[in-house]
Amino acid sequence: MLRPTLLIALATLSGAALSQEVAAKFSFKAPAARAKSLFTGLSKASGVALSTAGAVGEDVLVLNLSDVTVAEAMRRIAETLHAEWQKEGEGYVLSRGTTLDAQDRRVEVAAKVAEFRASLKRIVEEHKKAGGFSEESAKKLAATQRKMMEDLERQSSGGGGTFRISGDFTNVAQQTPAAHAIVALLSRLTDSQIAAIVSGNRNVFALNPTRMQRPMPNGANQILRKFVADAQLYRDANQRNQPSQPGQGNRQVIVNGFGADSTGDGDISLGIGYAFLINQPNPGGSTNVTTSLLVADPNGRTLASGQFFLGAVPSTQQQPTIQAPANEKPIELSAMSKELALALSQIGGSMGGGSRAVRMVSVAVGSGSGGNMTFTSGGGDGKTPSLSAELKQRVLNPDEFDPLSFAPGEAMSQSAETKGMDLVAYLPDTSFNPLTFSAANGSPTASRFLQSAKTMGALNVKEDAGWLLVSPREPAGARDRRVNRDALAKALQTLDDKGFLNLDDWAAFASKQTKAPRFNEIDDSYLKLVNSPAADSGLNQFSFGGGWQTLQFYASLSTGQRQAMVNNRRVPLGTLTQYQTGIVSDQVFNSFEGPIVVNPRQSGGRMAFMGGLMDATTERTLILPNGLPRDGFLSFNVQGRDAVQANSTTSGGSKFLTADALAFERLRSERPELASWGAMTTYDQYRMASQRSIMFAFQFTPMVSLTRQLEDNAPGNQAFGAYNRLPARFRDEVDRLVEELRKSWGQGGGGGNQVPPPVSQR
Repeated sequence: MLRPTLLIALATLSGAALSQEVAAKFSFKAPAARAKSLFTGLSKASGVALSTAGAVGEDVLVLNLSDVTVAEAMRRIAETLHAEWQKEGEGYVLSRGTTLDAQDRRVEVAAKVAEFRASLKRIVEEHKKAGGFSEESAKKLAATQRKMMEDLERQSSGGGGTFRISGDFTNVAQQTPAAHAIVALLSRLTDSQIAAIVSGNRNVFALNPTRMQRPMPNGANQILRKFVADAQLYRDANQRNQPSQPGQGNRQVIVNGFGADSTGDGDISLGIGYAFLINQPNPGGSTNVTTSLLVADPNGRTLASGQFFLGAVPSTQQQPTIQAPANEKPIELSAMSKELALALSQIGGSMGGGSRAVRMVSVAVGSGSGGNMTFTSGGGDGKTPSLSAELKQRVLNPDEFDPLSFAPGEAMSQSAETKGMDLVAYLPDTSFNPLTFSAANGSPTASRFLQSAKTMGALNVKEDAGWLLVSPREPAGARDRRVNRDALAKALQTLDDKGFLNLDDWAAFASKQTKAPRFNEIDDSYLKLVNSPAADSGLNQFSFGGGWQTLQFYASLSTGQRQAMVNNRRVPLGTLTQYQTGIVSDQVFNSFEGPIVVNPRQSGGRMAFMGGLMDATTERTLILPNGLPRDGFLSFNVQGRDAVQANSTTSGGSKFLTADALAFERLRSERPELASWGAMTTYDQYRMASQRSIMFAFQFTPMVSLTRQLEDNAPGNQAFGAYNRLPARFRDEVDRLVEELRKSWGQGGGGGNQVPPPVSQR
């Protein structure tokens, strides 16, 4: 849809001089750069004062214009950026107000709702063909689950961290009692309710909703009763089919929800008292949603529960194939762009993107489509690529040399030249990785590169009357993932200068953008290009447990709040700023990790994790029915302990390790079966350091609290040296911990009890 732009305004402007001004022709070529800086050169070339206002100035553009009028260039730029020009003084200002941004978001949400409904419709039709859940269905599922566990046990008995289990788990997961019930309930929701689900926030639908919940759809009671009955059928079939050998019942593998169905100790004769349908969208802005269903009796005891992962249905509208002319020449990247692409591949970059690897000992469960599933554990701590002096200087200054100006921008500009077209390309940060590898993989032609930009890069590529117009398929979502270039430059230069980022350095970076770094995104990649071990260690701290938002909360602390933190004093929640309260509320109601809820039937507290507890009475939106209380308090617990800064001359970077973390690293060096925990870094230089642990404890009520933790590292003043130069007391502690790990792990080959690494390693 064409937004209001200069397209109409220029036609009605009065004054012969002004008409002559915008009718003049000019040529201009610029590599990928932020619009606010690119427009300086554009103004000189066109003879018209052009500038930006607001967030549109951060949009990254590639321009390649040849003998075009100013009016046409301005119209095409505004159209591609979804912005509008306003006359100011002698020039024009390009901006995107809240109305245009909201329009982008409405369009994107509507598309996600349509995708979500298409997924539901497909599964509903398959359920109808299968005739619903039955005793025979239960037997087949139980047999499949038994085979899956037997395959896992057989392969894992020899140690290692990668196990391949055959089976069509995408289809199997759709046949569980939970999948039947969840899909039936979701299918009855309104478009606005589905829009809330795909918005990126956690949503809870309940039979008797609180202010923080949404009502179950009409007909929910019948669906829930059938779910309870089907779950009992499945439980009985599983009990008859599961292996009885000792040790084989202590693992749970869940794939797309398959394996999560269970029943509890509820009394079915009492009827249904609680029912929660909990939707937790996966990060990344996709329509993929993990849904949990919990049904309990009036006492809150579970009758049945389960999960289902609902992914978007593949689009039936294929991207039109770009026709390649005969003898089309391949794209020729500059030597520096080729070098950068190679360096990105060395730190684990790929065309497909992804998320930071999760380390688990028993098994890390991956989900995907197709017939085979791969279970793997590992990731991180690789070698820092060796960059030429010129490339490193550009990497350290992304505010001056935009990351998208390398392979993505070069390939776009060459593609337009090959086709003989004028170019306006609006490149989002989300396209950096896929476009880099599309351009650098082999010798692609312009047509092949542009086709990949549409499919892998999620870009709209439009050819119109001699113009090549490129823009994000989801511009608002892409803008939400944009990296702050100025803040990134500061972080990169600090990392290069010191060899690490302390907590205040990370906080300064986090305070300048809402997004957290994700694997293969610009900030993640650039930090690892400078110092892979230090970057990966720091980023891992903020990848889980609400770490990035806790970092932003830390960055927002006032002088008085920091003094309270240092002195372990309380801070009333009522004194938090609106920004701080928003961070805490989001952690309580939207995060996977959730708050700690004291269960009266159990000692201690239990954390509402991964969408919800299997206990209705501890659901966070039930315990805190009116939102975040303001009469609680925040307490701090700051503690210090010894650590070392371990340096690797071969990997080109350093990492801070406490005694337990260093013990695990040393155990890995002697245990081949632990290779799957990530690339093994050989540290050969050490110096003493200190680690400060900061615990944030938000107490909302006597029953509900939220805890988060950050770590701050600081090196000592001494020079790096050999391991045996560390204090004997520290080395003795490491040796003691290594011996404990050896005993708990067994004598090799995965035969002993497998224990997770220390917290500081995850």
